[in-house]
Amino acid sequence: MYISIRLAILVILYNVGAYAQSGLGSITGSVTDSTEARLPGATVRVVQLSTNTERVTLTNEAGLFNIPSLVASDYSLTIELPGFKQKKLANLTLNAFQNLALGTIALEVEGAPATTIDVTAEGPLMAQLVDAIENHPRRNSRQYPRHRWPRARFQRL
Repeated sequence: MYISIRLAILVILYNVGAYAQSGLGSITGSVTDSTEARLPGATVRVVQLSTNTERVTLTNEAGLFNIPSLVASDYSLTIELPGFKQKKLANLTLNAFQNLALGTIALEVEGAPATTIDVTAEGPLMAQLVDAIENHPRRNSRQYPRHRWPRARFQRL
């Protein structure tokens, strides 16, 4: 009876130890644009190169992603978001029990125009505004009514 209980405990402990040695890791990072603004909702795709298995996740509201429970292997990572160019990182090596922190990954805007727009103000309009301010009938402060408070009120304070 005692031998069977000991054997059962030994088998359970052996299986727990084998599971702990599987060495799962994770890949984390954040996605921004060229101005370092966080990009929520970007699709992050990780492909294990040896088996061609794929895991997909989305970045959260802060532009962060985390892909947990990955076996130690070589991976490629692809980030996509409509309106931005696709970003691909190839040959990422994940070791057992490793949290591979990729840091900040910046996406470029797709089809961003390289044109600049010059804005110029028109001189006559500015001259009219300055003229209107300078020639306003109440421009002189002496024309404003003065409010006189009795001195006795302020002396009591």
